[in-house]
Amino acid sequence: MAYTLKIATIDKTSLLLAGSLSVTRRTGHKNDCSFSVVTTSAYLPDVGQDVQVLDGATVIFGGVIQSIQHEKLEAGYGAGKKIQLSITSNGYGSIPSRRTITNPYDQKSAGYVVTDLIASQVTPYTPVLSSEGITAGTISTGADPVGDGEYDAVCKSCGEILNEMAAASGYKWYIDDSKALYFVADDAEVAAAHDIVEGGAFTDFEIESYEKSLDGYANKVFVRGGIGDDGYAIQTYEEDTTEQTARAAIEGGTGVYGTVINDGNIDLLADATTAATNALKKFGIIPRTLTIKSWTLDWIAGTKLKVNLPTFGISSDTYYLIEEVTLQDNGNQNLHCTLQCSVRKSDNFSTQGNQTGMEYLEKVVSKAKESGGISNTYIDSTGAITQTNLYVDIDWPAGAKAKSVLVDTDDPTIDDGSAITTATTLTWASARQVNVTGTTIITLPDPTTDKNIAGSAVDHDGIVMFCIHNANAANGMVTVTDGTLTKYLYPQESVTVRTGVTTAWEVV
Repeated sequence: MAYTLKIATIDKTSLLLAGSLSVTRRTGHKNDCSFSVVTTSAYLPDVGQDVQVLDGATVIFGGVIQSIQHEKLEAGYGAGKKIQLSITSNGYGSIPSRRTITNPYDQKSAGYVVTDLIASQVTPYTPVLSSEGITAGTISTGADPVGDGEYDAVCKSCGEILNEMAAASGYKWYIDDSKALYFVADDAEVAAAHDIVEGGAFTDFEIESYEKSLDGYANKVFVRGGIGDDGYAIQTYEEDTTEQTARAAIEGGTGVYGTVINDGNIDLLADATTAATNALKKFGIIPRTLTIKSWTLDWIAGTKLKVNLPTFGISSDTYYLIEEVTLQDNGNQNLHCTLQCSVRKSDNFSTQGNQTGMEYLEKVVSKAKESGGISNTYIDSTGAITQTNLYVDIDWPAGAKAKSVLVDTDDPTIDDGSAITTATTLTWASARQVNVTGTTIITLPDPTTDKNIAGSAVDHDGIVMFCIHNANAANGMVTVTDGTLTKYLYPQESVTVRTGVTTAWEVV
């Protein structure tokens, strides 16, 4: 059946460049679309406008224009000259990332927070996503992201908050083609429109590739959450011993493949267990990927596909999740599709799609913005288990672990140059680059004292370096000393000194 393209609700199919339309539908409605139109300045769509692609009366893509690239097709200039517009569009799931709120939530469930993002339940907060045309689909309760405390959605995007609520609950969220937002542990299992079975009734398919890999495989999932009501960190794990035994028979050893989920938003043991269970459903089977081509268009991402292909060693009914359906114009305003499918457990099927590289990076960035830091656990040379954190904050938080790293978001002038014209005794908080003019004495701090900066929660003991430069153009001697070490600088000379390696200052 021929398809229809609508931009801002108006049919623009006649402007389409033959063979240019491509629609990719993914699990979780992480959809996108690209196409080209041939037009003139009489009609120029704009970024942000609504796009819909319909197969008959069925909407197969809904989203907004993300980018437009213009290219001249005719020589000369003028309103009637033809130009080609190459357009990309993202699904409605991109909308929450561009809306930001500042709301506190005290002892509220994740589902409450998600619902509040759509249509505020407490005044004076303003409904954000409903003003963009987004409505509430199925919103499950999910986890309590803050236990007995307060979850501060301070200057966070709605997309970031949705990601945090989903991670804390072991859930997923998505916005469908009708702009309804869903927040659920799993969608109901729905069988794919057809089976991929050798010798079966459905024959309109071709296997393009079949791949196995250990990447992303885990049969034991640990979850380390935040601090629970008892003051201890939430920790639990789920494992599939049957899968471990099967791997051990193939590989030897224990057959255990472990992975860790670190998420400070998880404050209840039950929520940690749910997150581990849902992760095990996705990752607890050796990843196998099928790529299938078909001219039949009723395939739906997120559905359960039965596969039986003895030619490829799949000699019993095995179930796959259709992760991605790409619809491509064949040049005659008809579509063919390519399916990307990932294996799932037959007895514990999961409709949650695999994480994309971009989603992983978004989570890393989100974690790095948290003042609580990113935890890292390792075994040191003595065999002791040591935890370190990466903190992104204005100063070291109280209780910071040894060997942690601080990305200081406060005044960074300590790394800038400081101009000095009179005799000065440096402190540990002084600028590390010192530019001196005049005949002056620079006295270094006592290297045996704690290298604390006022207001810091912990000692800054370690290597401290100062670079001192005689900025005089022609005359003026600068003396650098700590009473033991003395260094004389002539005009335009510099010296770098350090302490921490020994208890004394030394020239680098």
